[in-house]
Amino acid sequence: MKLLLTGSTLWVLCLARVAGAGESKIPLMPEALEMELALSAAPAHLRADATVLLLGERGYVEARKGSNGFTCLVGRPQPKAVAPMCYDVEGTRTVVPLMADEAAMRARGESEEAIQKAADEGFKSGKYKAPERPGISYMMSPVQELAGPDGVIRSFVPHLMFYAPNLTDADVGGKRGGPAFINSPAPHGMIIVPLGKEEQTAIQAEHEALVKKVREFLAR
Repeated sequence: MKLLLTGSTLWVLCLARVAGAGESKIPLMPEALEMELALSAAPAHLRADATVLLLGERGYVEARKGSNGFTCLVGRPQPKAVAPMCYDVEGTRTVVPLMADEAAMRARGESEEAIQKAADEGFKSGKYKAPERPGISYMMSPVQELAGPDGVIRSFVPHLMFYAPNLTDADVGGKRGGPAFINSPAPHGMIIVPLGKEEQTAIQAEHEALVKKVREFLAR
């Protein structure tokens, strides 16, 4: 789950399990564009040596093997959705495998209900695990478009995510619209920290050309 800026309000939206999200075929991005978008999630000093996964006809494939332990990819749970993210070593070990399996199921045309059930059963069996140490997932891209429970695609602000398995807002003093909050009290739950307005402005300026290309792709 991720956050959305509408006016001054931050909303929590579901990344992958919107009802009907798997019913339409997800159009594949040109590889160069998807790689650039995936890497835009990370700070500049991590991009050159990060592993990059690209979405193919059967799910994610490793397009580039990195050396710094970070894995960057673009979440594509719906045809018009893009969620660039970059996980550290712990997230690569625990979160990315579930994302890859979900993408493969979605590519096979399986329902979101089946995907959710497989995830739940995987956590119970130990196939999927919660992060076991503090860590981070970067979502600093200026282009983040996801559907909420109502199926409407909305834009998200650049933010950081820190692993917080099964914690709630009450545990961390979190509040929607505040400086930090929990996205979901689940094994892969995160503390969400939006970037400041100056950082967001700088990111938009750095990736102006990328934003234009991604918007054009999504408008097709």
